[in-house]
Amino acid sequence: MDTPSTPPASPTTAAPAGDGRLRELERDLRSHRYLLHLVMGALTVLLVTSSIALFHQIRWLLAQANQLNVTAQELSKAVGDYQTNAAPQMQRMFDELRRYAVTDPDFSAIFSKYRVVGNGSQTNAPAAPTPGK
Repeated sequence: MDTPSTPPASPTTAAPAGDGRLRELERDLRSHRYLLHLVMGALTVLLVTSSIALFHQIRWLLAQANQLNVTAQELSKAVGDYQTNAAPQMQRMFDELRRYAVTDPDFSAIFSKYRVVGNGSQTNAPAAPTPGK
């Protein structure tokens, strides 16, 4: 590219032929400035709406987390109640049924037929290890 050997003339001393080019540049600059302001406005609107949407999403997630926490606490209470109340009662009932099966041969056949498993609190426990020889 050819570089001018002299600096361009200032707008006040511009020649009439360069005056049209200067006005065209000013018009292009205004057009680009307008487009820049338009894009910046659109980006601002986009960022504000995205921020609002994320804010609502976070509030919704916090509400769900709080609800899940309450549900977990209720479930923990229910499990604790089962372990302290229901499981021992079921174990006592199973022990009574086993004692009754020993005395009544008819019930013993039914009891063994259905393979009633005792100790409800340990239904998934592994088998006891056998003593070593």
